[in-house]
Amino acid sequence: MRRYRTRRPSGASIHAQTTFIAKAFGEKPSRVDANHAELVTHAEALGGHIIRIGPLDGWCWNPRTLHYRPFEIKTPEREGLEHEYTPQQKRFFRWCHQHNAIWWVWRNKLDVEACLGARRSA
Repeated sequence: MRRYRTRRPSGASIHAQTTFIAKAFGEKPSRVDANHAELVTHAEALGGHIIRIGPLDGWCWNPRTLHYRPFEIKTPEREGLEHEYTPQQKRFFRWCHQHNAIWWVWRNKLDVEACLGARRSA
C-alpha cells in the first residue's frame, strides 16, 4: 500500500529544488506588484505556504494537491501588455511548458482560490 504525504516536504528538500530552479532561471524573485501582500496573505489563510524565490514571485504549497507550484502575481491592469513578463520569466514559462509543469498567475483573490482549490459557501 502506498503511503501519501500529508504535510509539506522537509525544508532541505524544498531548498534543494528551489535553489536548482533559481540558479537555472534567475536568483532574484521578480519585483513586487501592488496586490502582492493581499494575495499572499489570502493564500496563506487558505493553507498555502509561500517561499519567495525567483524567477517568479515564489512557490506556493497547495495543501489539497500536496505540491509546491511556482506563482507569479500581476496586477489586473497589466494583463496583455508587451512587457508584462521579464525575459527570465518567459524562459521559465517555456521550460514549464516543455516539461508539462504547472505554474500559476494570480491577479485577484479568485485566482488564488481557484489554484488552491478553495470553495465558496453561500
